[in-house]
Amino acid sequence: MSDLDGNSLIAHVTREYIFTSQKRSYRIGLLFCGAILLLIWIGCAKKPITPTGVVPSPIPTIRVCLEEQLASGSLNFLTPYQLNLEEAVYVLDSTVGTFQVSWENRHLTFRSRSRFFSLEKFERIEFMPLEKGEFRWRGNLYNGKIVFTKNGNSIIIVNELLLPDYLKGVVPYEIPSHSEEYYQAIVSQTIAAATYAYYALQNPASPFFDIYSDNRDQIYQGNRIKTALVDKAVLESQGLVLLTVNDQVVKLQYHSTCGGAIDHFPLTSTSGNQSNFIHDSWNDQVNCEISPQFRWVRSFTAQDLLDNLTKMDLLNAAQTTQWKNQGYSLEIEIVSRNNSGRVEKMKLKVYDQEILLSNWQIRQVLADRSNNLLPSNLFIIKRSQKKPDQFYIVGAGFGHGRGMCQWGAIGLALRGNSYKDILHFYYPDLKLSKVF
Repeated sequence: MSDLDGNSLIAHVTREYIFTSQKRSYRIGLLFCGAILLLIWIGCAKKPITPTGVVPSPIPTIRVCLEEQLASGSLNFLTPYQLNLEEAVYVLDSTVGTFQVSWENRHLTFRSRSRFFSLEKFERIEFMPLEKGEFRWRGNLYNGKIVFTKNGNSIIIVNELLLPDYLKGVVPYEIPSHSEEYYQAIVSQTIAAATYAYYALQNPASPFFDIYSDNRDQIYQGNRIKTALVDKAVLESQGLVLLTVNDQVVKLQYHSTCGGAIDHFPLTSTSGNQSNFIHDSWNDQVNCEISPQFRWVRSFTAQDLLDNLTKMDLLNAAQTTQWKNQGYSLEIEIVSRNNSGRVEKMKLKVYDQEILLSNWQIRQVLADRSNNLLPSNLFIIKRSQKKPDQFYIVGAGFGHGRGMCQWGAIGLALRGNSYKDILHFYYPDLKLSKVF
């Protein structure tokens, strides 16, 4: 097999107010009637105007899973919180100090310098803020409630808070948010993240929570990073999400850098239908050249591949050791690519043992020695001309390549496009809708 097309090689080697009054005369009566009409007019003028056809909706609360299996942690309250237990109601604030929290022998324990609670028979322990709440869990600052829920032999920790506050803890981790020139892209990202969260509210990840706080959904870190531009974007776009023409919310996707090619991947709506909401001609423009991951090169050895295959339990450790000591042959073949050029399937062959990898597995097996995944599946393979056991991955982009390219959104913003332009560019078949 030749490596000239970037799809294969062979190595032979050794290693995110009411008024009332009395009438006295006809003239007085007219005056009173006029006054009443005037007051009614003034009163009506002070009422908020509701757009025709829009049904007011309260700001939703979202349940974010901070941890699924508690062992221990630290908790302290910066503002007053209320804890309702069977024997009493407690108000806890910063004066009680930091609680050391542990789950052991089916007891959930909270211990500080002035308070001690040990709870066994419970299903849910809820700390409710008495004002705009702020608490620290494991040193990180959050708003809203913190809830400890028993799930079998485990304790799930959930942060319940208003959706806009949640977005303030998501957007800084998804897109650079300190430059005013990026602002329209930041608003675009805020609406995309709000759409994803709104979908999760209707399709919760668990009976106990709606959404994860890690890369299984969107990275959420509370108030660890605060930027004025994100706060402004959340306020400006409050209640806006992207819906289909049939008013269905979709599980919106986005990624860091497309590298010049997008993956036309169908998105799932709340009705369960899948549709392609990506611009068919978007590849006519490349907007993410400024991304640090627009183009990249990674160097690997055959031994790196063997080590990763062993970590993934795709090779036997003893056999791997033997091959390293005695020498082996390794073949790499790209079996198929999707329409965007991303590798869908890749085959590895060590002696007579064949291993077929697909999609996410490919990025895992090509991870570096620090276990950082390959940036994307958009790559070609080149063999070293001087070292038979070394090869290079020449690639483009970062992430799965589906939906909005975040660095592309920044590129469009720098060219003077508004957030509406950006969202329409990446999701032309979706419409902006105000849902709360």
